[in-house]
Amino acid sequence: DGSTAALVYDDADNLLQLVDENGHITAMSYDANGNLAAETDPAGNTTMFAYDGNDRLISITDPLGNQEVRSYDALGRLASVTDRNGNTRTQAYDVRGRLVAVTDASGQTWSRAYDSEGVISVLTDPVGRSFSFESDSLGRLIRVTTPAGHSATRSYDPMGRIATISDALGRTVTYSYEARGLLERLTLSDGSTASYSYDALGNLTAAVDPAGNTWTSSYDNQGRLISYTDPLANVEQLEYDSRNRIRRVIYPGGLGTQDISYDPVGNIVGRSYSDGTTLSYSFDANDRLTAADGLSLAYDANGEITESNGIIVQRDAGGRITRLTLAPGKTIDYAYDAADRVTSVTDWLGGGITFSYDASGRPTTLTRSNGVNTSLDHNPDGWVVSIDHGSLGGITLTRDAAGQITAASRNLPEVGTAASLSNVSLSVDAANQLTDGVYDAAGRLTARGAETYDWDLASRLLRYTVGGSLVQASYDALGLRIARSEGGQTHEYVWNHALGQSGISIERLQGTDRYYYVHDPAGNLLYRIEAASGARQFYHYDEQGNTVLLSDDGGSVVASYAYSPFGRVIASTGVTDNPFTWQGRFGVMYESGDLYYMQARYYSAETGRFISRDPDRSIVPHRLNPYVYAANNPLLFRDSGGLAEQLNAASMSDATLRALLEKYEQRRKEVARVINRWNKELERREHLRRRANAAFRSGFELHQVPGAFLEMDMMQSLFSAGLDTLAIMMDKSLGEHYYPELDRLDRQIGSIKAELNRRESVRKQLREAEIDKARQAYRDAIRAHRGAIRDWLRAKSPEEKQALRERVNELRIKREEATRRFKFLQEGGDPSAPLPVESIVPELSPIVIIS
Repeated sequence: DGSTAALVYDDADNLLQLVDENGHITAMSYDANGNLAAETDPAGNTTMFAYDGNDRLISITDPLGNQEVRSYDALGRLASVTDRNGNTRTQAYDVRGRLVAVTDASGQTWSRAYDSEGVISVLTDPVGRSFSFESDSLGRLIRVTTPAGHSATRSYDPMGRIATISDALGRTVTYSYEARGLLERLTLSDGSTASYSYDALGNLTAAVDPAGNTWTSSYDNQGRLISYTDPLANVEQLEYDSRNRIRRVIYPGGLGTQDISYDPVGNIVGRSYSDGTTLSYSFDANDRLTAADGLSLAYDANGEITESNGIIVQRDAGGRITRLTLAPGKTIDYAYDAADRVTSVTDWLGGGITFSYDASGRPTTLTRSNGVNTSLDHNPDGWVVSIDHGSLGGITLTRDAAGQITAASRNLPEVGTAASLSNVSLSVDAANQLTDGVYDAAGRLTARGAETYDWDLASRLLRYTVGGSLVQASYDALGLRIARSEGGQTHEYVWNHALGQSGISIERLQGTDRYYYVHDPAGNLLYRIEAASGARQFYHYDEQGNTVLLSDDGGSVVASYAYSPFGRVIASTGVTDNPFTWQGRFGVMYESGDLYYMQARYYSAETGRFISRDPDRSIVPHRLNPYVYAANNPLLFRDSGGLAEQLNAASMSDATLRALLEKYEQRRKEVARVINRWNKELERREHLRRRANAAFRSGFELHQVPGAFLEMDMMQSLFSAGLDTLAIMMDKSLGEHYYPELDRLDRQIGSIKAELNRRESVRKQLREAEIDKARQAYRDAIRAHRGAIRDWLRAKSPEEKQALRERVNELRIKREEATRRFKFLQEGGDPSAPLPVESIVPELSPIVIIS
């Protein structure tokens, strides 16, 4: 398309500059030993790196002057890391050099043991709870046993592929493969199966769900997905530009089109729909989103969000949020312990909540300024088994080996039973759409009984009628609802993207601030403050994150709720203007009737289904139903973002997260080694990551080939606690391989929906490995070509020159091939796809010939 990028090297092959297609320059400098000494981003922010006499990284100084310091033992092993806040984590090793203990800044120690083959076999938390891991003779994980003695297992076929995964209850998932090693059939423990077909290049062409309905895909000769057909023969088509980015989406049934525009570096800057909807996006020199329709963001020199839609964000040296200013004089302050856990949240009026944790980092007590405290108790496996809201009541749970609730005792003001609800009988068509509903060709519900729903082509619900009331809504360019109108009253919502999961911090009524919502740094809702009076209402949750009580500043109950597992309200009393009820902790908003707003989609508690399709077209059987909620298991999973089921965070301990993190790193040690090799070339990784992000945004969200992360989907659902991969990757306490800049990048994309975030983190790691290989091949080809040129120039005889000329030409071809491959991957190309014709162009990097 005419845009160019350049990589400039010095004579020692050190990368000096990255010049992207927008002309933005990232500059690097090196010390006398070739170690990266400084990196300056396109905005002029410089990160400094220092090394000891053995070329080991000993400090990183960020653009704001904050420093992370590392020390090593006598054998050169990493001994301690002191973060930018001055908190130190230490590591200990055995005589064979294996890491055996990690002690955090609060003095708590996690230990590990190894089997005879050097594979992690036991992980123990600070209070002595141990997870054990059993591996086969090839070092492959075959069993995980929890502190309570519950085991999950996996087996492999003769080719080393996963054959079965069984959870602690013996429920087994079976995998079958075709001759090329591609997944052919997946069978869940209930006997339901899904089968898959592929073309000659290995592209998925058909997926048959457990009911026998077929979803098909087709590809062009470059392996790009060009159409997707549902079981009702509705076809969605994709068109691409010369850089393999999706430029047009043609929606099924004549609904219309979407045209996508990009800036030279690949950021999406505009979406134009044939129904008149237009969305625009602006980015800074570091390719960070700064403005879009209904959205504004600002960043500091470290890339941390400092302003979100007018909300001012202050941070400490380590990047943790210390103060939010919601409006002039309206501040929320945060304090942390040495282990980075939030210890208090305090508002401008002096009220708030303090938090206490056990030695392994699990929350044990929430102390509210109204005198009503909440205590949590966990079983040895880390599942919540008791929630005590003091004088207001409590909940006691009994769980099976897989963590599922088998019995519950609820001593709360409002307690109902599902028996108080009428039964709902449902039937579906081949595309899993309700037969008593009307859907458009894109699978969005438009009418059911007296209910009506009106969508734009961006799949945003603009207006609906439920229970005889008309509701209208408007959204920002990220698809988040920013206004809701009903009965002449308009509520506006101000989103805070600095939180771990984006949340609404301000609610306005008719343009005037009505409520300020207070969250913890992760985005979990804690309480709200009425703007006019300063009165607080504290949220009290059950094990699912459902609001069961609201208490006022005096500690009295002002509202109480009871629900069915899928969210139908069984009983309620008190305050009626609270939108955060079922799944309220995670930002789910009640609408009317049985309808809820979940950011990416709307959900019907009456049917236990979403009213539009999941944009992720996964090949896991329960996900082939694009309307299913929380894998049809809301007691164990949640789907508060509308994109992918996650384990209920309130039910899982930090110790379990750490344990599975450690084993995940052991299984993925090759990927970890790739990441570590990037340590001295951070500027390259950041540049390539931005490119990958741009390609990801332009492609994957618009239905890339599904199912690339099948194993993780099934691990999430069935293996041990079934953890979300992103949650594992984001755990900081044992993330010794994830350096500050990686953490910074993770937080920058924290507002992206949880499912996209989870899949992006894995996709980027795999892409980085491929790009790293391509880069090395590119550099090797350059060196070989230069060497051959030198030999040719030095040759004396015509025969020798002729032979070397052929060698030079041969290496030139290899160099061009390596260059094209590297550039193709830089621009977001699929590592498994052949090089497109458009990529066969002269290389853009400077060529140095020594004469």
